[in-house]
Amino acid sequence: MYGKEAEGTELYIGQLYNNGILEFGVIGEEHYFADLTFTESQVFDEDIIIVHGLCGAGCAKNYLLQKQSGIIEQFFIIYGGLQIVDLNGDGINELLGQTGSPIAELMTFTYITKIRAKCISPCGFDGNTVRSC
Repeated sequence: MYGKEAEGTELYIGQLYNNGILEFGVIGEEHYFADLTFTESQVFDEDIIIVHGLCGAGCAKNYLLQKQSGIIEQFFIIYGGLQIVDLNGDGINELLGQTGSPIAELMTFTYITKIRAKCISPCGFDGNTVRSC
């Protein structure tokens, strides 16, 4: 994680690679530095690193990173809240994302035959229970 003098208070995420930085993008603001988290988890039956940052009072960013051939690559970005949960009980974790204010949008992210798919409510949420796509 690093800042760029010309970019103000934005914090960036990236990795050192071939004497340079392979940049993933903005992860948040300096003011929220203490709120940054790094978590390793199993999602879509894959080992994932989740970097969570805040870019404002109602603004969250989640970078999902994956190690491939010794290099950490960007797997997915989810804006807003994020929960890891096994929605259908098959032993493989999916992702729930929540964005929006004052009207919330719940998103269900699942893996379909190695193609990442996104299902936006009402398919994923009927007001009381979460339903997988």
